[in-house]
Amino acid sequence: MATPLAQAGNPGPLLTVDGLCLSIGAAALLNDITFTVDRGEVVGLVGESGSGKTLTGLSVLGLVPPGARLAGRVTVSGTELTSAPRDVLRAMRGGEVSMIFQEPRSSLNPAMPIGRQIADVIRAHRSASRRQATVAAISLLGRVGLPSPRTTFAAYPHELSGGMCQRAMIAMALACGPSLLIADEPTTALDVTVQAQIIALLRSIADERGLAVLLITHNLAVVTQVCDRIITMYCGQIVNADSTRAVVTAPSHPYTWALLSAGRPELASAGFRDPAELTGQPASPVSPPAGCRFHPRCPFAEPRCANTVPGLVAADGGQTRCLRYPELVLEAAAR
Repeated sequence: MATPLAQAGNPGPLLTVDGLCLSIGAAALLNDITFTVDRGEVVGLVGESGSGKTLTGLSVLGLVPPGARLAGRVTVSGTELTSAPRDVLRAMRGGEVSMIFQEPRSSLNPAMPIGRQIADVIRAHRSASRRQATVAAISLLGRVGLPSPRTTFAAYPHELSGGMCQRAMIAMALACGPSLLIADEPTTALDVTVQAQIIALLRSIADERGLAVLLITHNLAVVTQVCDRIITMYCGQIVNADSTRAVVTAPSHPYTWALLSAGRPELASAGFRDPAELTGQPASPVSPPAGCRFHPRCPFAEPRCANTVPGLVAADGGQTRCLRYPELVLEAAAR
């Protein structure tokens, strides 16, 4: 695992999310989301569909649904975004902060050549002539591993495979030299081999450019291969945050263990118990259960878990939202 550049004297986090809450009407969809991402660090944000991870990534950029109320603070490179005027947000999006959205084919314009779309992003955020933007776009297409960059520059999205479209989206996201890259499910609908290539590409770019990367995915097996830290979300809350090494060797929350069991069962047996299937349906933040939001699906739940709301507490270098920590970890260690 690469060492984050922040550990080599960097002055502090590039991204700081502090007490982020988002609600629509009476529904609190995000609840007190707090975390940081350092320069050169790849942080995985994981959880099932509906856990709030994509909404968290969109909220960083202020891309919230109509009628949503956003509270808390989001700071990128010293600029506070939650209360920033529209022109500041417009300059930050695609400039200082870029996002790779799910399903590249639906994010790319089907009526424009790939290269022109990248060149337009460069010209929108940088002082560049059409020729300069074209040269830069061709260079980026080569950097992300697309064959024959000049030919690909003139190709339309339907002429490329899913993996090639995803690489083109990464090139577009890197076009203006961002400091922070938010990658939302960048390997969705790709085969396993291409998934591995895309994840390795993101890691190499982060190391090469000192880029901070927030990798959003439901696949814990993917993030254990590339991330420095892992943040687990459930029902609009952070329930676990720890180093990748700690998550792999001794997860401190039952939900993280269950996700690890589903994705990498050969590792999950080092956690609470032998690997087991995650049963039941995810709780909804629109009408969350009382007490611990995970307790209806938790194999370790006790009566108190149904009526006591757990806080996010320190867990041997990380954080966990579990009333039974550390007894579960101690129990696993004694097996």
